[in-house]
Amino acid sequence: MTAGELPAGKWHRLACERHLADLADTSSQWVYKPELAARGVGLFKLFRHYKGRDWAGRPIILEPWQCFIVGSLLGWVHKDTGLRRFRNAFIELPRGQGKSTLAGGMLVILTFFDGEDGAEGYSVATKKDQARISFQAGRQMVVRSPAIKAMIEVSKYNLHDLKTESKMEALGADADTLDGLRPHIAVADEVHKMKSADQIEVIESGMGTRLQPMLFEITTAGEDDQSVYGQHHLLSTRVLEGTVPLPEWFAFIAAADPEDDWTLETTWIKANPNWDISVKPDFMRKESRKALANPAEQAKFRRLYLGQKLQRVEGYFSVEDWLACPALPPDAELRRYPCWMGLDLSSSIDVTAAVLVWKLSETEIAIRPTFWLPEDNIGERSKRDRTPYDRFAADGWLRVTAGNVIDRIQLRQDLAALAKEWKIKTLCFDPWHAHELMSNLRDEDKIPVLGVDQRYNPLSQSTKDFRDFVLQRRVRHDPNPLMTIMLANAVGRGDEKDNIMLSKKRSRGRIDGVQATITALTNVLVRQPQRASGAFFV
Repeated sequence: MTAGELPAGKWHRLACERHLADLADTSSQWVYKPELAARGVGLFKLFRHYKGRDWAGRPIILEPWQCFIVGSLLGWVHKDTGLRRFRNAFIELPRGQGKSTLAGGMLVILTFFDGEDGAEGYSVATKKDQARISFQAGRQMVVRSPAIKAMIEVSKYNLHDLKTESKMEALGADADTLDGLRPHIAVADEVHKMKSADQIEVIESGMGTRLQPMLFEITTAGEDDQSVYGQHHLLSTRVLEGTVPLPEWFAFIAAADPEDDWTLETTWIKANPNWDISVKPDFMRKESRKALANPAEQAKFRRLYLGQKLQRVEGYFSVEDWLACPALPPDAELRRYPCWMGLDLSSSIDVTAAVLVWKLSETEIAIRPTFWLPEDNIGERSKRDRTPYDRFAADGWLRVTAGNVIDRIQLRQDLAALAKEWKIKTLCFDPWHAHELMSNLRDEDKIPVLGVDQRYNPLSQSTKDFRDFVLQRRVRHDPNPLMTIMLANAVGRGDEKDNIMLSKKRSRGRIDGVQATITALTNVLVRQPQRASGAFFV
């Protein structure tokens, strides 16, 4: 797959590359146990298909790509504790790949064959009828396997092991009814149809008492980038790219790449790992003819059968070029260049960002961000934003302040210390809720400050300039992963005059560090910078 011998999309290939890189990492806390992977794949062979003239009654023999998913989820464990590595699995596939079979099998295996007494296994979805699809697939696997059926009590809506008090059920979308559950395994079916994250959040919070629970999300491609599907899809792509260091998150996305010609059969093969097995070429040819004849069907065909989303929101910056930019020079060298600071002061419970910007030449800049977040409930914030703030804080990429809101006294002290250490020319800031802090820095700490209105003028040209610097790899920066995530989150919006600025509403997560950088650049990349002394706004 990684060698290009078999057709596969970018995310499919990166999932395999991640696995191989992890195998080669001898310093990792995670190890791969082939015997555990083989056990899971072997248990599937005890199950029987129950649908389709060509399949019903036959043993379930997993295809290589399915073995990769099952083997990865069950085979990777902590080298000291032996507990499973992956707690979240996001599986996105075009229609017809046998998602329910895969989900139903995992539901049965982890509920009844994982050594967990009192295990609770649930299939959840927006509607109970949808949740019953994966449940019913698992139920039929048990019913049609004599060896397994002898161990498990089977009723219409419940499977139960009396010896271990483990049970398996389907649940609907009413999140209130999920309180009090302690899932060991939960299959979330058709995540792209979930209108809110309530169901997922309640399930995850209920898993807190389990040692090695798993949330198994399975879905076709969705359209809403702001939905729980959109957020988890985005997080998965960043994990696969290596932008977000989240080793406990497994992602497998089978899809054609955006630039692929959707009318070609080679593209169909690339997007469908079960091509000519459960996905029949004749069916795809018929559906493609419908899409060609009716433009309204094209978006549906491309999304559901190829995983191509036509209405996705494109990021404003190139993360690839950002990661390829050169490293920050040593401090001794940086002190030779003029320095500015940009500040994005967010609400008291969210991330605040300050970015030092050095002008190395007319064609090159250097930046170093500093981030702050309240210490209390940092774990909950990490889950909410799907960003490992707790890990970033432990690694020194994020500063935490005591309490459940950002300590403005500590923040002021930190800003003043940074400003004086680097002898900044100006602290450029977003005026929102910043007047008192900036007044104190100006009047008492003698820091030159300048408010920059967050409007097209003066932000547009600096926004364009920053993107050009990134594209041309003329930004020298440290490898702060939170800054990389924020850059990947950023989405622009324009007006009829071709002005551009970043949109916090349309962006796919926090962008504070990028916004602070652009705010500083309004003063850095001009021939006659605005005077800060005695001034408060541009």
